Amino acid sequence: MSTAVELIDLTDEERMIRDTARQFALDVVAPVADELFESGRFPYEVIAGLAELGFMGILVPEEYGGVEASTTAYISAIEELSKVDVTTALTWQVHVLVTEVYSHFASDEQKAEWLPRMARGEILGGIAMTEPGAGSDLRAIRTTAELVGEEWVINGAKTFITNAGTDISDGLIVLARTGEDAKGRPSLSTFIVPRGTPGLVIGNRLKKFGWKSMDTRELFFEDCRIPAANILGQEGKGLRHTLTGMDLGRIVFATGSIGIAQACLDHSVAYAKERVQFGQPIGSFQAIQFRLADLAARIFCCRQAIYAAAKKRDLGVECEVEASMAKLVSCRLGVEAADTAFHVFGGYGFSLEYPVARLYADAKIMEIGEGTNEMQLMRIAKGLGL
Repeated sequence: MSTAVELIDLTDEERMIRDTARQFALDVVAPVADELFESGRFPYEVIAGLAELGFMGILVPEEYGGVEASTTAYISAIEELSKVDVTTALTWQVHVLVTEVYSHFASDEQKAEWLPRMARGEILGGIAMTEPGAGSDLRAIRTTAELVGEEWVINGAKTFITNAGTDISDGLIVLARTGEDAKGRPSLSTFIVPRGTPGLVIGNRLKKFGWKSMDTRELFFEDCRIPAANILGQEGKGLRHTLTGMDLGRIVFATGSIGIAQACLDHSVAYAKERVQFGQPIGSFQAIQFRLADLAARIFCCRQAIYAAAKKRDLGVECEVEASMAKLVSCRLGVEAADTAFHVFGGYGFSLEYPVARLYADAKIMEIGEGTNEMQLMRIAKGLGL
C-alpha cells in the first residue's frame, strides 16, 4: 500500500492514464522487476504491454496514431512505473522523447514514415548525443556529418546510448557536427539513421551498476551514409532540436526519482511495522518515525514542484528553470531516500531478497542523466539573472 498523498487537480483523462499505469506496473512490471535487475535482459514483453495500452505514442499527435496526452498525464504514468521499476520507465521515456523530437521538427514525410510505427510500438526510438568526450558540453561533440553529393556521410562514436541495439530499435536520431557558425562555434545538426544502415556499428551493451535491463551501448559511425533527406529539421539547429526535449527529460527524471523515493518510503514503512527489535516494532522508535516523516514531507514538496513544471509545459509556458529546480531537488531526494531505506532495513537492505538494493543502485544515476546537479544549478542561477 502506497503512502503517497494523492494529487487532486488531475483531469479525468489524466487520472485514467495514471490509474492504468499503476495497474500495469503492479500486474506486469512488478512480477519481473527483480529478475530484470538480476539478469539484465531487455523486457520486450513489458514494452509490448505498453504498446497495447497506447502508451508508446502517449505524446504523439492523434493524426499519427498517438494519444496526444498532456505532460501531466505522461509523468503521472512515469511515477507509477518508477515506483516499481524506474529502468522500465526510463526506457519508455527515451522512446517518448524521440517521438517528441519527430513531432516538433521532422518533415511531414518523415513524420508519416516514423511516427505511426513508433506510436504502435512496432519500433523503439533512441537518440545518440553523448560521446566519450562530450556529456554536458554538447558543443564538444566530435562526430561529423558531411554532405557528399546526395548523401550525408557520418563518422564518429557515441556512448551511453539507450534503445539503440534492441531487436525493435529503429529511427535513431544522431547529433553531429556539420560545420561552424559565424562565431566559429560548432554547428550541430540532427539526422535520422535507420536500422541496418551500412557504416552504423552497434557496440556491445554496457555493464552498469544500476538500470541493468536498459539497452545502453556504444555506437560507431564508419562512413555511415544516409540520404540527404534524412536530415531532421534545419541544418545547424540540432542543438535546439535536442535541447527542446531536455525540459521534458528533466521533469521525467525528477518524476522517476520521486517514484524511487516513494517506493523507498512505502517499503520502509511496511518493514518498520513488521521488524521487531528490543521487543517492539522499530516503527515505534522516534528516530525511525522522524526520519520517515521527514522523507514523506519532502516527497510531497518535490511532487508539487514536478507537477507545477509539467502544468507550465502543458500551457505552452517556458519552464526551463522550474524543470531544473524539480530535477535538482527530486534527484537529490531519490538518493537520500534510498539511503534512508537502507538505514531502516539494516543488513537486509544489502540483500537482493528485498528491493532496497535495486532502488539504491538505480537512484544515483538520476543525478547525472538529463544534466548533472551542477548543470541544473547553472540554469537556475541564470534564471535568477546571475
